[in-house]
Amino acid sequence: MKKQYALFLMLVGLLFSTIAQATSYKINLIVFKYTSPNTSAENWATVPTIPSFMNAISIGQSNPIEQDEISPLYTLLSEREAGLQFEASRLKTQTDRAYTILLHTAWIQPIGPISQTGKWVHVIAGKVYNDINAYEFNGFIRFSKNGFFNVDSKLYLTEPKSLLNINSNSNYIIVPIEDHRHTKINEINYIDHPLLGMLIQITPG
Repeated sequence: MKKQYALFLMLVGLLFSTIAQATSYKINLIVFKYTSPNTSAENWATVPTIPSFMNAISIGQSNPIEQDEISPLYTLLSEREAGLQFEASRLKTQTDRAYTILLHTAWIQPIGPISQTGKWVHVIAGKVYNDINAYEFNGFIRFSKNGFFNVDSKLYLTEPKSLLNINSNSNYIIVPIEDHRHTKINEINYIDHPLLGMLIQITPG
């Protein structure tokens, strides 16, 4: 009887393990900016500060600005472990337009209905502007699934105003970039902006 009970517990454990794996996915991400963007003809939308996202899960490099609690499930993988290797190589070798890759990484996270797993993920990259306590790139990305995958992105690029030809009382300009899209497993999505680009892909975890 004890052996049968132990076997039952093992089978239940395997079942829940399988369910957990089925709802966890690998997020592959490349964030890059244009080295010499054409800014002369643009009227940039700007924001005074980067908004706060309640209960956002911060992942990425060690953050000397604000130390958040980091969930082990959302720990960044190394660039070698990340997908989109071919795309990263192409960006590095393009000769017609120079790109600077700010971040190439991946992480594992659960994706389900937005009410259950739809937390914002906070990704940081690029330079640290110590005089204003800001990173060059702040990205808030939210994933959910309801038949297909939903990806909501609220991205913020912080640059010295001298680079963007904008009259401002501040020495830095924060440019917001928002995007919402539906996607499929393994599909590569390109979020484009005259200053910034992002490739994002969801693959089985």
